[in-house]
Amino acid sequence: RSPRNSKRLSDTGAIVRKSAPDPAATIVSHAFPQEDLGSLLMRRRVAITGGTGFVGRALERELTGRGYEAVVLTRSPRRANDLAWDGATNGDWARSLEGAAAVVNLAGRSVDCRWSEAHRREILDSRVNSVRAIAAAIARCQTPPRAWVQAGGKDLYGDTGDAVLDESAPPGRGF
Repeated sequence: RSPRNSKRLSDTGAIVRKSAPDPAATIVSHAFPQEDLGSLLMRRRVAITGGTGFVGRALERELTGRGYEAVVLTRSPRRANDLAWDGATNGDWARSLEGAAAVVNLAGRSVDCRWSEAHRREILDSRVNSVRAIAAAIARCQTPPRAWVQAGGKDLYGDTGDAVLDESAPPGRGF
């Protein structure tokens, strides 16, 4: 039984507090439930696309604080753990997925803009292309990541209140 201010997500057994102030802790606890941590001891690398954004930076801190090696896939690599990627094509970044514990895809053009026809196309293309690139890279791995966490702008679903949404949820109105 979950505490009153918690929700159990999918069948992973992960419990996420409704009032959790840190979205990175929520992603980590959902992707790596307690019972799975022991089996991940040998696979301590996590690749993060979109890792230079607000959630990505927090996720990187959370993961490194838990002893993971966080590899950030970014258009503008500046640090030792950054790898260049364009969000659409294969490249050297794909090797970071080999044997990794997980890949977390936070990539995508910001939805914080006027939704012109051109911006809508960029928002959709950036998400679809990054998923295709990651899927192709994983398909080439001999030891693929154990988990793939996919995140995107909530605005695609419209205002759904506290509802938990997944891939089967229909698009909302307004986009």
